[in-house]
Amino acid sequence: MYGYVRPYVPELKVGEYERYKAVYCGLCRALGRSGGQTARMTLSYDLTFLCAFRMAVEGVIPEYESRRCVMHMKEKRLTVRDNPCLAYGAAASVLITRAKLEDDMKDEGGARRLRAGLTLPFVRSMLGKAEKAAGKDIFPEGAGEAVFGLIRNLSGLEEAGCPSADETAGAFGEVLSYIFSAGLEGDRKALAEKAGDACGRFIYICDAADDLGDDIGKHRYNPLAAGWGDMALSGGELSPLVKDSLRISLPLTLSEMGEAAEALDPSHPMTPIIKNIVYLGMPRTMDNILGKTGKKSESTPKGSLEQR
Repeated sequence: MYGYVRPYVPELKVGEYERYKAVYCGLCRALGRSGGQTARMTLSYDLTFLCAFRMAVEGVIPEYESRRCVMHMKEKRLTVRDNPCLAYGAAASVLITRAKLEDDMKDEGGARRLRAGLTLPFVRSMLGKAEKAAGKDIFPEGAGEAVFGLIRNLSGLEEAGCPSADETAGAFGEVLSYIFSAGLEGDRKALAEKAGDACGRFIYICDAADDLGDDIGKHRYNPLAAGWGDMALSGGELSPLVKDSLRISLPLTLSEMGEAAEALDPSHPMTPIIKNIVYLGMPRTMDNILGKTGKKSESTPKGSLEQR
C-alpha cells in the first residue's frame, strides 16, 4: 500500500503507541506465518490501520506477548498474538498485491510487466498459504474476483485519462470499502464500508498530489494533472489552485472517517489509536503533502516504524 495512514506519535500515550507497534509487529508476523517470509514485503501502515479497525469493529480484544524477531534480536518487542483480524489483514495485503500484479500483467509493458510476471506466482502461492493457515476461507467466495474487478474498473478510468480526481479516487475507495468490510454483516459491515471508502479516497488523492511532479515529468497518468492541465503545477510544485481545492475536499473525506471512528466502542483499546490516526495523523499527512516544495514529500518508509 502507500503508507499515508499513520498515527501522530507525539500525541499518543506511551501505552497507546506500544499497542500500535504491537499490532504492526503482529501483522508482520502474521504475514510471515501465513504467506511466507516474502509476504512481509507487503507490510504497511495502511494495513496496520485495517487490522486495528477490524479489531475495534468486531470487538476482538488483542492479547500481547514479548517476542524477538530477525530485525530485533537483542531485545524482545511487544507483539499482538495471532488473531482473526491479523490473519485477515495479512491475507488482504496479499490479495491486493495479487490483484494489482494481475492487472499489470494484463496492461503494462516492458520492465513493469516482466516484474509482475516474475512476482505473480509467488504472490499467488502466498495467498494460498494464507488461506490454508487460517484453516478456513478468510474471504467470502469470489473475493479475489471482486477485488480484481474493482481494480480493473479503476485501471480503466486511468487508462482513459479520466479528468475527474473524484471519480478515480471513488473507484479506489470502492476497493478499500470491500476490503475493510468483507465478511462482516449489518451495522458492522456498513461502518467498515464507510471507513474503507473514505480511507481509499484519501490515500488515492494524497498519492496523486505527492506524485504529481514525477508523474508529469514521466508522462504518467495523474488525475490532478488530467483535470487541471497546465494549472496543476506552479514553479515546480502544486499550484495554489490545486492546494486550495484539496484543502477543501480532503477534510470532507476525513470528516467521514471521523464519523466512522466515533461509532466505534470507546472502551476498545484500539479506538483511541484509530482516533489519533484519523484526527491527527492523516491531517498531518495532508499538510505535509500540500506544504511540500517540488519534491515528493518526505515520509517514513512504509515498511518501518519511527522510534521502534
